[in-house]
Amino acid sequence: MQYHAQNNAFLPLVNGNASRSGGTFLPVNIDRPNIDGVAVMTKWDLVYYSRITGNTLTYEQILDYLSQEHEDDGEVRIYTNGRHPEIAEFVRWMRVFDNREELREHRAGSRGIYRSYFTEREGTPMFPALDMLSVEMLDELLKKEADPDYEMDLTSIQNRYIAEGRARVSEDGKTIEFTHPKPQQP
Repeated sequence: MQYHAQNNAFLPLVNGNASRSGGTFLPVNIDRPNIDGVAVMTKWDLVYYSRITGNTLTYEQILDYLSQEHEDDGEVRIYTNGRHPEIAEFVRWMRVFDNREELREHRAGSRGIYRSYFTEREGTPMFPALDMLSVEMLDELLKKEADPDYEMDLTSIQNRYIAEGRARVSEDGKTIEFTHPKPQQP
């Protein structure tokens, strides 16, 4: 049950292992990495978690935590073993239904902000899903979310990625995609 809760809390990071049982250790295996090689939704969850709880847990801490199934002394590495209180707090927070609902609403609000940005710039291609955004673009969106008066400039970032060959516009001109995501594994 503990592995199941842990796997659900970190699903965007272990999703590539979804065919394995939810009750076993799942190492990092990002199914849909962005261009930076990260699971954007996990980074998103961490920012929201920090805003709501005041607790800080970094993406790098999670990668390190999920890098091995056992502690150096052989004990099973699971969030309830007392050695990773920051991980335990996050997993417990993610297990509360109300928090998951708030997180869904937060993501929906973020999607709305993102879509509005491109609606105002009719004809500008956009990434079809939030989990494809680069960390740089995610940071812009999170700033806008925190301060509605903040002026995002996602278009310039996208144009730079295209000029660098890191992204391309689809044939229909409506979407943009990264050309070569690099999975980040611990």
